[in-house]
Amino acid sequence: LQLLGPAPAPLALLRGRRRYACLVKGQDWQAIRSLYFFALSQKCAKNLRLFLDLDPVNML
Repeated sequence: LQLLGPAPAPLALLRGRRRYACLVKGQDWQAIRSLYFFALSQKCAKNLRLFLDLDPVNML
């Protein structure tokens, strides 16, 4: 897997929350999903909202 980011999202501040975008590149989507679920299980993820888009059309 290759991680690009985090970088401020195009709408960096939305409803008082800061937003960042990360792009994870890999050969298969199973590895990307495993990384996503691992990140959700971490204690620091309580204050974060993580979203996974396996086939993003745009990064907004």
